[in-house]
Amino acid sequence: MAGGANPQMTANPFAQASGAQQGALAGTAAGMAYTPSQVQAVNPATQIGQFQNPFESQVVQQSLTDLGQAQEMALNNLGAQAQAANAFGGSRQGVAEAQTRLGYGKQAANMVGNLRQQGFNTALGAAQNFANAQNQANQFNVSSGLQGNQQRLGAAQQLGGLGRQSFGYGQSIQDRMAAQGAQQRGIQQQLIDAGRADFNRYQQTPAQGLNTLLAAISGTPTLSGQQTSSQPGLFNYIQTVASMFGNK
Repeated sequence: MAGGANPQMTANPFAQASGAQQGALAGTAAGMAYTPSQVQAVNPATQIGQFQNPFESQVVQQSLTDLGQAQEMALNNLGAQAQAANAFGGSRQGVAEAQTRLGYGKQAANMVGNLRQQGFNTALGAAQNFANAQNQANQFNVSSGLQGNQQRLGAAQQLGGLGRQSFGYGQSIQDRMAAQGAQQRGIQQQLIDAGRADFNRYQQTPAQGLNTLLAAISGTPTLSGQQTSSQPGLFNYIQTVASMFGNK
């Protein structure tokens, strides 16, 4: 995880949400602070020196030596021919030797130029190949860095989503626990109300019995709502009280 964030796994969904949120913030901050490396193109011209053939000068020198020996042999041949024709040291020999030296000089210049050009072209091709490979490697490194940073940002976003999900789980658990608590409180309140009602009825029982006794003494109401009066005797009192205690 970017930024060293490593949210701990815990059974508490709110702790999970907090850890995930901290990790997401750290990863996002690291992603925003990412700076890709600057790509500097490699110029092949600056790399030619390291690809030049170190033996090129020796090859050129040896070629000039060989050409010089060939020139000396040609001049010797001209001298021998002039001497055989009794023209040694004459103007014709001098012109022939001058033309020979001029031809070999041009040949030497062309040979050295060609050798140098071939060496330069070889070194330039190698430098270009090196520069192309180096530039591609630099571009690949930059591209890989950008992709890695995008992956870190994506992981931080996913971690934030998991944190929100854990927080939702915690809220759902709390809501269910609150509903269960409310239900339990309702049941307890019903039990309390029932007990209070029983207690109230228990408290009212003597008063109801007294009212019943007084009603029996003074006369009980009939079904039609009419009242009759009588003069109860002792037996009636005993009978009324017995019925009261028998109904308990």
